[in-house]
Amino acid sequence: MTHSITRRARKVNKPDHLTNFYFISYILTTANNWKKPIKDFHLILEKPKDSIMSLCFDYKLTKTGPTRFESHIENFVPKKDLKIYFISGEKD
Repeated sequence: MTHSITRRARKVNKPDHLTNFYFISYILTTANNWKKPIKDFHLILEKPKDSIMSLCFDYKLTKTGPTRFESHIENFVPKKDLKIYFISGEKD
């Protein structure tokens, strides 16, 4: 994943632009302590306009708007936590 993000970052990084890189972590694995799957899991991600979003997610993620992505999973048992990476460029 890092290689892909770096490659995309180069596309955003122009001489008169700054490149911002940040990530958000969301703990999902504590759901395993509930001893039952999450019956109705609905993930909604809204990325900032003019940015690149990257994440490792083993399920289908559908683009539902220009900057919005969603996943709906029944009986979800998370195997790992969720980390979402964002890369954006802004003019100096």
